[in-house]
Amino acid sequence: MFVNNSFELLAALLASSSLVSATSVAEFAKRASSSTIPPNFSPNANTQLMVAWQGQEVTPGETLPINVPKLQPQIGLESLPAGTTSSSLFTIIMIDPDAPTPQDTSESQIIHWLQPSAKASTSSSSTSLTPITFTATAAAQAAYIPPAPPQNSSAHRYIQYLFSQPPGFTVPAEFTGFGGNNRTNFDIASFVQASGLKGPLAANYVRVAQPGAPGAASSSSFGGSASGNGSSSQGNSTGKPQPFTGGAAGGMSVSGWGLAALLGGLFVAYGF
Repeated sequence: MFVNNSFELLAALLASSSLVSATSVAEFAKRASSSTIPPNFSPNANTQLMVAWQGQEVTPGETLPINVPKLQPQIGLESLPAGTTSSSLFTIIMIDPDAPTPQDTSESQIIHWLQPSAKASTSSSSTSLTPITFTATAAAQAAYIPPAPPQNSSAHRYIQYLFSQPPGFTVPAEFTGFGGNNRTNFDIASFVQASGLKGPLAANYVRVAQPGAPGAASSSSFGGSASGNGSSSQGNSTGKPQPFTGGAAGGMSVSGWGLAALLGGLFVAYGF
């Protein structure tokens, strides 16, 4: 992917512009050089999980309008993770570590999705850009609920993880109460340790805030067709992971792009 392989060049181009401060360049280079997803949080991964809402793949750290992730995302990978096979099972987890606000995390983590026993399969669709897709073989422990940060809060992070599930996996007894309306004070590190999950194998994350709140995205800033009631022909609210159908990582090209447009898009994507 161009962005992943050309950060140094872009940082140099930014540094040569009188319109960009040295502080911005330093911050850009710091973010660009980070190989962990998400940065500054544990657990994290070095591989990007393919996550799509409304048929549009998100990039790590992207800010979404709050009406975009109303429905469960689609999940995928470029290839089977090392040490797994087509018969392996995986657990998908999505958390909010910034509840109720990034400055006061007394209710974190919020468990937004806990889906055990997801199975990887090779996509046979000629239109699918992601070779590996995931489908649940068991009910979700905690069905997907969409981001809902408080109105007075700045943007929250919503982190999606993929873990390798050990044979005979069961949800540890101390975590069986999570689900339904019981979502606060989940501890993913303790859950992973108690359950024997391996990884995370891959991760992704987005930022979401209420309209008008600090860090909120505009309703037109996402590539999909966002509707206020969360309806989408690509979405699903059944609590089961659906095959990923968004664009695969590595498909970005700068052919035909002006430098100004490229840098402008990077400023938006990386929060400048």
